[in-house]
Amino acid sequence: MKRFLVAATTMGLIVGSAFASAAQPVVATWSTTVTVATPGAGVDLNDPGVAVSSDGKRQPVVWARTTGSEYRIQFTASADRGATWTAPFDIESSSEVLRNPSVVTSQDGQRTTVGYVGYAGGIRETRIRQFNGSAWGAMKRLSADGVNVAEFPRLAATPSGSRVLVAWSETSGGLKAAVVDDGVPVSTPISSSVSQEDSAPVISADGATLALVWSSGSGEILARTSTDGAATWGTTKTLMTSATEELRNLAASISADGSRIVATWQQGDSIRASYTSDNGQTWSDPAVLGQQAGFSVGQITGSDSGDRFAVAWTAANAKGNRSVQVARTSDGGLTWARTEVSPDDVNADIPLLASSTNGKRLTVTWVQPYGTERAFVAANSADAGQSWSSPTTVEAVLGEYGSITSAAKGDPTLVFQTATGTIAAASAAVTTVPGPPQAVAASGTTISWTPPVDDGGAAVTEYTVSAGSATCSTSGLACALTLPPGSYAVTVTARNAIGTGPASAPITVSIPAPAPTPKTQVVKKPPSKLKKGKKAKLAAKTSAGVKIAWKSTTKKKCAVKKGKVVAKKKGKCKLSAKAPAVRGYAAVSKKFVVKIR
Repeated sequence: MKRFLVAATTMGLIVGSAFASAAQPVVATWSTTVTVATPGAGVDLNDPGVAVSSDGKRQPVVWARTTGSEYRIQFTASADRGATWTAPFDIESSSEVLRNPSVVTSQDGQRTTVGYVGYAGGIRETRIRQFNGSAWGAMKRLSADGVNVAEFPRLAATPSGSRVLVAWSETSGGLKAAVVDDGVPVSTPISSSVSQEDSAPVISADGATLALVWSSGSGEILARTSTDGAATWGTTKTLMTSATEELRNLAASISADGSRIVATWQQGDSIRASYTSDNGQTWSDPAVLGQQAGFSVGQITGSDSGDRFAVAWTAANAKGNRSVQVARTSDGGLTWARTEVSPDDVNADIPLLASSTNGKRLTVTWVQPYGTERAFVAANSADAGQSWSSPTTVEAVLGEYGSITSAAKGDPTLVFQTATGTIAAASAAVTTVPGPPQAVAASGTTISWTPPVDDGGAAVTEYTVSAGSATCSTSGLACALTLPPGSYAVTVTARNAIGTGPASAPITVSIPAPAPTPKTQVVKKPPSKLKKGKKAKLAAKTSAGVKIAWKSTTKKKCAVKKGKVVAKKKGKCKLSAKAPAVRGYAAVSKKFVVKIR
């Protein structure tokens, strides 16, 4: 049985399509493939699934192990980004069939839920088992006694991992859901009409908004939402009705606050999507995202904020080959654009998609021919799908495609079956240029800032400040520009090993012209000699026409009266002359000596 991830969190008009470009540099450094489990003689390992903590360190993996007479659902985990793994642990072992495991985990990777199908007396049951951070709880059967379920239980969990939504369909046509709170499940019938295996559960970050989107099996895409933590469920909403086209490959995504939910599906030979922005009360008319060809599965990712979403599938290209298409929106689904990601000269199938929580960093994988074998290939985007890296071969000889998921910053993890039957994992560190520096400010010509919110996955090594043709660079958080008088739009960029990122929002810095050098006021000198008892007239104004204040500092020798100096006694008469500054002239202060004889 093949295995794939339906990722989680709206829809509008396709406004254009383009081939992949290289607008924003992005580098994905993939680890060497690590063997997670080895089958041994007479043992088959199938259906690998993976989840990841927000920091990417903890990675739980599940798979089905089968021998001729024994069945197991097995589990392993890594706490070091996939470098090492624990010994396989049996979630359950039985002489009856166990298959189709799925796994979800909390942001910290401590709370994990595994869902799967187990047989009891030939009846297929939906089962789960949970790890609470310290120990595994007992297996819990969610489906009703004696009721056959379809093959795939679908799981969605809150960031805390304490609330899990599990959905499954019954072979009789019913759709059921169970909300599991801290290990206690409460099941609810959702619909009496469902296409087996075509349902998608989503849950908001706080667990208050839960939604299920499904195909009725009779030409309808339907949805039902709860906004009170599954205490009650709203009425069923119809997203699409088609009497002639098959509706399948359903996937859904939800924003962190639960207000915006997106559903995408294949309708005949096209990929369509619809969204709600009011917690599932109303849904948009479906948008056609593109035509479909080849083998695809429902794939959608979205940002926590509910503005960025991406959908992946395969379509026939101009050369007649099947190519991977990714449609993207950055305005909450109002407009969409499409990019062809895979090379146009190969046939690509089964695209799998994963995203960072902000929706900017995307990884898409696909299967393509590699000689007589099949290769697992990946490409990455750091600008929400506008441009993509060149493809990288993650596994040259693939046995069975598997699952993909991403950490919060967009570093992806893949699990898959190799050609030799082992379960293997590979992770990548995705790096790109830094984001714009923040909080740019000026104090004169000294510019300061704070680091980018996102360093691109590699340390910032240099900042550059630009103001017109003037620049300065530093590894610190402040830099002084040399600027002539004028007004400048000042920006700051950050650089790391990948390259230089986008500039900060500009700030305006004004450098005033320097004040002109004031002229010197001239004071006419008094006479250098004066006879005792005589008087001499002193200058009344400076050369600038400013009144002069005269003063004697040797009052026994001389005095200043009515604009004249009066000689009183032989010796040195010391005078001071002062005048204030006026427009264009500096203040003046002079000292003179008059010899009294």
